[in-house]
Amino acid sequence: MQRVPRGAQRVSPVAGDAGDASEPVRVELDAPGGEHWTWGAAEAGDRVTGTALDFCLIVTQRRNVADTNLRVTGRAAAEWITIAQAFAGAPADGRPAGLFAALPTGGRP
Repeated sequence: MQRVPRGAQRVSPVAGDAGDASEPVRVELDAPGGEHWTWGAAEAGDRVTGTALDFCLIVTQRRNVADTNLRVTGRAAAEWITIAQAFAGAPADGRPAGLFAALPTGGRP
């Protein structure tokens, strides 16, 4: 059975076995056009925040979260971001940290 933390389920359709799905995760992203995108309960303590670009680079496994400016707060969010992906298939290991420098905040590749 595939499970993701409650509140993040609509963000990652394929997330593998995320363990305890009872902890809500809030995702807050700054969109390229200046909008602010949010998913999950506003009161959730576990959070993923940053730019949509950094988030997309992570969930398409083009970057390791350590090589971005994405902020991940809490155990459930940290576990979830390591397996979140925007494509079908089994979760993969992704890229190792340190291959790329983080982009300037709000920057483009």
